[in-house]
Amino acid sequence: MDTKFNELKLTFNGIKNIREEINSIFTNLEQRVAKLKELYKDFIDHNTTTLFIFGLDSFYFQNKLIDIEFSDMKKFYDLIMNRMYCEYYKLYKIILDYCHGNLCDDSKFIDSIRSKTEYPVYKDLEPYKRYEFSFIDELHDDITNTLIAANNYLNNKKHILESYRLRSNVGLNINNFVSTYEFEVTTIDSQISLFCSYVDFFHELHLKYLKRFITKIQILYGQVNHDIKFDEVSLSKKSDKKKYMNEMKNELDKDTMRAIRSSIHVEKSKDETSSDSEESKEEDEEVKQVNNRIQSIIDISDNMQKTISPLAVPHKDIPFMAMPLVNDEPAETTENPIVLGAEEPVCEDKAQEPIAQEPIVEEHIAQEPIVAEPIAEEAIVEEHIAAEPIAAEPNAKEPNSADPVIDENTDLIPEPSCEAPSDLIPEPSSEEAPGEKEGTDDWVDGFVTIQAKKKNKKKQKK
Repeated sequence: MDTKFNELKLTFNGIKNIREEINSIFTNLEQRVAKLKELYKDFIDHNTTTLFIFGLDSFYFQNKLIDIEFSDMKKFYDLIMNRMYCEYYKLYKIILDYCHGNLCDDSKFIDSIRSKTEYPVYKDLEPYKRYEFSFIDELHDDITNTLIAANNYLNNKKHILESYRLRSNVGLNINNFVSTYEFEVTTIDSQISLFCSYVDFFHELHLKYLKRFITKIQILYGQVNHDIKFDEVSLSKKSDKKKYMNEMKNELDKDTMRAIRSSIHVEKSKDETSSDSEESKEEDEEVKQVNNRIQSIIDISDNMQKTISPLAVPHKDIPFMAMPLVNDEPAETTENPIVLGAEEPVCEDKAQEPIAQEPIVEEHIAQEPIVAEPIAEEAIVEEHIAAEPIAAEPNAKEPNSADPVIDENTDLIPEPSCEAPSDLIPEPSSEEAPGEKEGTDDWVDGFVTIQAKKKNKKKQKK
């Protein structure tokens, strides 16, 4: 526990060092602002014309921006210091209340924790009120001293607990009393540890607030010195610009750091330049790797085209109806794609064999429409068979009818098949006259001529 108290004191000493650096920057900024106001007043006193005053408006606005930003910084700093006093003051009051309420059996301890100074009461409704840092420093010392005294009080309680345990081991029935006393000692120990954790957490917060604030005011101070060239030394040894730029390097991105450097005119350190060069080298190597991969893919595709292009040329002359028949041997070109990349001549000869037989396929397909012609003639035969009952009408007509009459009724007479007319024409009996036999022969000859003309017309239409 003693090491814990020493750590608390060392951490607070770091807070005080940061505060001193902030105050030094504030004094330098105040000098810059006061000098700028004097320069502006000197210009106004010696130049009273309208155009001169118009020309000095930009300088006035520049002074106003710096003055407003400087006053905002002071207000923000007062807010942080007010909060520090608030937290230490309230924690000290809580520790005193606990000690007076639970550790009041030792009068020497109560006398040791009395504070010699009277602290001003903190008011929550006044967040920007300025409290002297001496009060904050004394409050922190009183807190640590009170915790050290409480720890000494705890050690005395532990020694008494050991003596009670020895008496219990001798044979006295005081086990319940020892357990209760042990519980009280454990409670005091845990309470002291809780107060130490409170102080430790406040230190972390205050360090974070002050480090961020000193970074902001350092940037403002660097911008003022960069814009306006003063004769004095811009920074002291404690508030070096590079020091705080290195602290911001892990919290800000590269673009923000470059903008801050350009605004306050800070050169890069050797570590930063080396890191930037290493990053640029890594990016160049990544770009080279990507380019090499792309080039390898292009080379592979070129090799594939060289091996596949002679195979793809014959397909231009293949008809559309013949393409499905080529799929009989697809395995020879797709089983081993690695062989294509190797450009072996054996694989090319195998792939060209089915293509050499393709012109033969064209001949068979060109002959297929010839087979379909007799099927069209069969349909014509069926039509003549359906019209067979009408073919028997010529028996009722006179045998000596002339050819022109038959030509006029050709549309009404159906076309018989090549075998049907022989069965439909009746054979003359032996008792018929010779004139009737000659008439029937003339009718048959006219019918045959009509049938031949109809066939010729249908062939011409097709």
